[in-house]
Amino acid sequence: MEGYTFSQFIEDLESGNEFKFEFNNREYRIYWRSDGVCFTQDGQVIYYKIEKKPIAGVKIEGCTLEEIINQQRWESVVIYDGVDPDWIGRYTFTDFVEDLEIGHEFQFNFHDKEYHISWVDDGVLFTYEGDSTQYETVKELIAHVKINSNTLKEVINNKKWTNVNMF
Repeated sequence: MEGYTFSQFIEDLESGNEFKFEFNNREYRIYWRSDGVCFTQDGQVIYYKIEKKPIAGVKIEGCTLEEIINQQRWESVVIYDGVDPDWIGRYTFTDFVEDLEIGHEFQFNFHDKEYHISWVDDGVLFTYEGDSTQYETVKELIAHVKINSNTLKEVINNKKWTNVNMF
């Protein structure tokens, strides 16, 4: 990443790109969530809301992110043009609920069966094999949906869902 500057990093981040890199033998990821930039260190997640604490103020082992990037001290840098293909591996049930509540819809598989969660005028629609059940709220959907005796929370947190698409 020779010649790549912190200013370029901010531009790339603001345009929706995501990052994975190593620094002092630890893995870091920086990516967008609905409420700001998410920063992870070896899988531990810390949220930084852009309007409250700029990513420039983030320190890693005593160094600012700006110093690490400008001094080319990061290694194994991967910039994803858009979303990191491994996003589902770090996606949690909390993320799912937040995304549903802001209007996202989902299509996914569980044990080779396809499921859809979509928004309709009067609430949230859960569809499986052509049969749909409508719920008034996300909370009601979560409370009632079971997939092969698994709650949505179990399916998502245990990474049991596959071919996940979020719209």
